[in-house]
Amino acid sequence: MILSLTLPLLLLSGTPSVPAPLTPEPVAPTAPSPHARPASPAPFAVAAAKPVSTAAVVISETKNKDSVPTAPPGLVSLKGGRTRIGSTTKEIQGLLDDDASLMTSVSPLDAETPQYSTTVGPFHLMLTEVTNEQYREFVKATGHQPPQTWGEAAIAEGRAAYFEIEANRGSKFYAKSFWNDNWEGKTWEINDKDLLSPVVYIDYSDALSYCEWAGLRLPTEEEFQHACRLKSSDPYPWGTDGTPTKYAITREFRGVKGPMPVAILADSKSPSGLYDLIGNAWEWTSSPYVEFKGWKQHTYNTGTSKKNRRKKKSDPVWNGDRRVSVGGSYQLPLLASRCTIRRGTERTQKTAAVGFRAASSENPKSDKASSIYRSKVRLSPARADGVTFNTDLAFGWIHWESRESELSKSQTKTLLKSIRRIKPVQTQYTVPADYRVITDYRYILFTPTKVIEANSDKALERGSLHTPVQLGFLSFGADLVSPALPAGTYMVSYRAKGDHPGPSSEEKKAAKDEGSEFEIPAYLSTINVETPNILFFDAVTGELAAHVPVNKNPSITGGAAGGELESYVEKLRVKGPDGKPAFDIKTWLKFSMRLAGKASRRVTVYEFNVQPAAGFVDQSWIR
Repeated sequence: MILSLTLPLLLLSGTPSVPAPLTPEPVAPTAPSPHARPASPAPFAVAAAKPVSTAAVVISETKNKDSVPTAPPGLVSLKGGRTRIGSTTKEIQGLLDDDASLMTSVSPLDAETPQYSTTVGPFHLMLTEVTNEQYREFVKATGHQPPQTWGEAAIAEGRAAYFEIEANRGSKFYAKSFWNDNWEGKTWEINDKDLLSPVVYIDYSDALSYCEWAGLRLPTEEEFQHACRLKSSDPYPWGTDGTPTKYAITREFRGVKGPMPVAILADSKSPSGLYDLIGNAWEWTSSPYVEFKGWKQHTYNTGTSKKNRRKKKSDPVWNGDRRVSVGGSYQLPLLASRCTIRRGTERTQKTAAVGFRAASSENPKSDKASSIYRSKVRLSPARADGVTFNTDLAFGWIHWESRESELSKSQTKTLLKSIRRIKPVQTQYTVPADYRVITDYRYILFTPTKVIEANSDKALERGSLHTPVQLGFLSFGADLVSPALPAGTYMVSYRAKGDHPGPSSEEKKAAKDEGSEFEIPAYLSTINVETPNILFFDAVTGELAAHVPVNKNPSITGGAAGGELESYVEKLRVKGPDGKPAFDIKTWLKFSMRLAGKASRRVTVYEFNVQPAAGFVDQSWIR
């Protein structure tokens, strides 16, 4: 932290004769009026203390410009690059020549064609598939539905109660349906032997929910194939060696009835540093199950003579509502479980062989911004018509808490004992060194509007009188002191000083067509229109949640779009209760933004400040 004494840096800069008002005014339930002039709120003051000077000393913090986002805990960084995606028809025919039983899978195999090359950007991918131990932290923190494998005792009780009823005798009991309908309030537990196994019975929504909680996302199909193949065209991460039971948990293991502990095969570690990319459990991706560009229907054949020769035409069932799962599983032979295998999976499907592996963009902040946009902003009543947001330029602070595995030596013995029936026998197990269990994720992020339509300062100010200019959306996981906002997501808008100009021609026509009168927006009755304002609209309700009068307008200038979040300390001289000089010290966060304009290299420059709770800035943050 670099500290320097500067001139006062109060809300939205400037040096007013008194500290700028910092506390948002309550939203009054009065009738809207275009000429409302409520009194300005009183500035912050320390109890029983009076200012002795309007001058202030500010200790500002300069962010380390060399700092870069690091990989989330338990994830491996991949540089990206040019990658072959999919298989050639020649490779598919070769598989059928090696194993004629795969003829029943001609359609899903042919869905891997045609092979193409693409460039994959840098990203991070989880070291292993998400384990039961990792998923448990999410369930404990959110109350999300546990997988049905954790509720075996409750399901057994439900099965017994079901067959006690005379009418049910002789019928079938469905464990999956029972658990989905009755899991709330039921006890659950994870057996020691399953702590480090991939979590399964996870549908697409479950996987997304975990990723959102952990500040991560699902990988794309292309990212998975890049991690699996890097720059090669080999079918496996380790090359072309098809030796069963050496590199992957596949059907060649005898006695396997479910996924094995992650990384139990040391040779499963890929050149990219990831375990179990092949076999064990299918892994969800975010990619829709659609054909590759240029796909054509093909006919394949097996057999070496006219007598045993068979032909079959592929006919994949494409469905963009399904999602691609990758990597194969313990239920498939190694020959089928390759880097390029793709399965069109119903998003609601939960099975004993489907799990997932989480990912992150090179800038993890953009992932969280995208997640918030999808869940809170896209359909928000506070979002202005036509306004879009640039999640790639989201900026702010994020932080993960994580720990090592809780698997003890005694639990490891229990694990190895439980899988002795499996052939070949596994005699040792070590949790990978970089394996981490995420226990918490914190953030404060601003996602800027993609384009500011106004091309001059005056046009921007005039337009804001009718419809406040949306600067972006602010999201945070801890309550703010000023404005007094609970944790959540808020649309941040700017409005210049002045009265509402009245309805536009379109609004006049709409009112006339509906036989009604145009109504001035209700929020105007709660703000002081004689000063510019920053407005915070709740993304869920669309209502004005807080507003702060400010003393600076946006300005349009040259430059590149972007933004920064910095903290600073305001140190104001006051008179203490004993009459002696004292200091009122407050920590602030300053959001500085450069919002892209319609013209190239033109940006709207603006900044606003918020006050977090005590100790917020002192936490460990990735900035």
